[in-house]
Amino acid sequence: RGVDASYPGILTTIEPPEIPKEIKDREILNVGYTDFIEAAIASGLRWAGTHTAGDKALDLTLDAIEKGSARAGYSLEQIRAKGHAIDHCTMNPRPDQIPRLQKLNITMSCAPKYIEDSPRVLRDYGEKYLSWVAPVKTLLDAGVKTVLEIDDNEIFKVGTVFHYIDVLVNREGEGKVYTGKERIDRVHALKMSTIWAA
Repeated sequence: RGVDASYPGILTTIEPPEIPKEIKDREILNVGYTDFIEAAIASGLRWAGTHTAGDKALDLTLDAIEKGSARAGYSLEQIRAKGHAIDHCTMNPRPDQIPRLQKLNITMSCAPKYIEDSPRVLRDYGEKYLSWVAPVKTLLDAGVKTVLEIDDNEIFKVGTVFHYIDVLVNREGEGKVYTGKERIDRVHALKMSTIWAA
């Protein structure tokens, strides 16, 4: 579980009339889940591997990490030492969230399959928000530890991990490039999938 749900149930800050009401109405907030995160952090746990899709879901998760850390009396250095990690880079982070991720030393686990899902983001939310889909280069340039996530139980349909490394390098889906400015080179893609992830 997580704060939100998988697409189309991602949780965003985007409101009508910028998006159709029917798109907003399908977004899901799992009420009470942030309390669970906060309590886990306050008890001393490291937060990692939870579903976080949509920029509002990321806001709420980061808020819970900070509130739980405050309850525990952690300094910024202690928060950073925890090395909390957040999945999936599905329409997050927004550009203004990136400095907060860097400040808290959050590892972003980004799944390239969401780059391939860019056509549905384009259809539902519009071109303006394509830059929120796995903005890997921007994260790396900002000093945010960013790793490759393969959240795909049907990877056999595309071959191997090298398919997703190729997606990070080329940002292609259905024969089209999506947010080409977020391309990274092969060396960074390999590090994301090996030593940085380890």
